Order: sequence, then structure tokens, then C-alpha cells
Amino acid sequence: QVWADSAYRSEVIETVLELLTYESQIHERGYRNHPLTEQQQESNREKSQIRAQVEHVFGSWVMELGVSWCGVSVSNGLRRGLG
Repeated sequence: QVWADSAYRSEVIETVLELLTYESQIHERGYRNHPLTEQQQESNREKSQIRAQVEHVFGSWVMELGVSWCGVSVSNGLRRGLG
């Protein structure tokens, strides 16, 4: 499954995920003069609750272990001009 907010939703991404046999859990997106239906809003709400729980886990790792847990330290990134 792939979880993301509506900024990552597009036909191309949905097609690629389908080809790779991933289940898309990307939020629905509303457009001008085409707002989301109640069902789409409820679906987004459920997805947001799950994403928030997962993001809290990663956030706690960063707070406890620092940024270096992913193999890149902040000072190293600044020396390389990444910050």
C-alpha cells in the first residue's frame, strides 16, 4: 500500500502503482467547482488518521535518534551544502 496526501495523486502515479501491484491509499483531491463528495471526505479522514499514526512513529525516531538514523547527519549535510 502507498499512503500519501493529495499532492501526489495523478493518473500517471495511479497507473504506475497499479502496474507495480501496489494499492493506492492516496487522498482524493477536490478541484474548483468540483468539491469532494461526503464519501470522499470520509475516506480522506480515515486515511489521515492512519497516516498520522505512522508519521508520529517516524517523528519519535527523529526526536530520539536524531536525523542521523537515516544515514545522513545534519552537520554532514550542511558541509556538503545540502542545508
